[in-house]
Amino acid sequence: MDTAREHVQLTGWTPVFEHGEPADDDPRREELNRGIIEETGDQIIQTRSRDIPRLVAWQYCHVGLVGSDCADGRFEQKIEVLSRFPYGREWHAPQPRVELVVREDSRIKSIEDIGPGAIVLAETQHANLTKHFLEEKGFKVVRLKNDTGPEVHNRLREDNAVAIQLVAGSIPVLLDTELHLGIMVNERGKTVEQYRLRVLENLYDVETLLIANRDVMRDDEINREKILQLKEGLENAYVRVQREFESFGGRERI
Repeated sequence: MDTAREHVQLTGWTPVFEHGEPADDDPRREELNRGIIEETGDQIIQTRSRDIPRLVAWQYCHVGLVGSDCADGRFEQKIEVLSRFPYGREWHAPQPRVELVVREDSRIKSIEDIGPGAIVLAETQHANLTKHFLEEKGFKVVRLKNDTGPEVHNRLREDNAVAIQLVAGSIPVLLDTELHLGIMVNERGKTVEQYRLRVLENLYDVETLLIANRDVMRDDEINREKILQLKEGLENAYVRVQREFESFGGRERI
C-alpha cells in the first residue's frame, strides 16, 4: 500500500521500481513489482499482504511490512515482530478493523441472531482469527472447502454448527442475504456503505507490522544490522509524521 512505501522512503531509503507503479490488470504485474532500494541496492518487492509472512518465514525475503491480520498467529516460530504502527492505507485515517458483516437486508441484527447452519465467508488470512472469534462466542465451528448448496446448511443445523468457507474474491459481492455472513477489513466505511452492508461486530484492530526472519536476526550479522537500521528509521519517521500531523491541528497529513 502507498503508506508502507512512503514510510520506507521517509527513512531515506527510496524504493525504485523499474517500470513505475504497475496497474492491477497489467499481465506483467509480478515482474513490475520488483525493484531496488536506491541508496543500498537491496531488492524490494510488492506483493499481496497475506503472502508476506510466508515469504519472510521461508527467507525469500528477510524483512517485510504487513498488516497484522495477515501475520499474527502465523509462522510464529519463523518470524518475529520488530515494530507496530497503527496505520492502514492512509496515515491518519481511522485504524483498519477486521469486522463481521451481513447484507443490510439480512434478518441477522446481532451475534445472538446467528444460528446453526450459518456460513461465514472469509479470506485465508482471516480463517484462524474468525474461528477463534466464533468459538469464543460459543459456536461449534467447522471449515468448508466448498459451499455446495442447501444440503450443507441442513447438515450444519443437524450438527448444531456454523461454518467458515474460505473464498478468494470480493466478499461484499459474494454475500447472500439469507445464507452468509462475511469477514472483511474496513477502514473508512465506504465499502460497507456502497455495498449496503451492516457491521455486526469488530473482531480485530489492524496494525502495520515490521516483521523479520528469526534465523536472519539470529545468525546473519550483516542483514541484522540493516534490518535494525530500517526499524530505527521507520520508528523515527513515524514520530515525525505524527508531530507534523499534530502541528496542523490534526486536520492534514504530511
